[in-house]
Amino acid sequence: MQIEVTNRRNQHGVKDSCDQYRTICGEHYIQWAYDFNKEMINSYRGAGLKCYVVKGELYIRKSDVDAAVAIDKSREAH
Repeated sequence: MQIEVTNRRNQHGVKDSCDQYRTICGEHYIQWAYDFNKEMINSYRGAGLKCYVVKGELYIRKSDVDAAVAIDKSREAH
């Protein structure tokens, strides 16, 4: 798996949320959502995905992105 590391900055010189990432216990996590709720986190964790909340932002393990997208689409269909 290739990890894309960006250093894009907005007009204020800081990274936008979508460009943030974290390394947690040696694994790459990307910023996933800022408007999340407990149900969303529970659905990810219930499916075995790894996610963390850091400073009000939801981060999901890079290798779990495809599964998270599938969960989101399934939730939207209902």
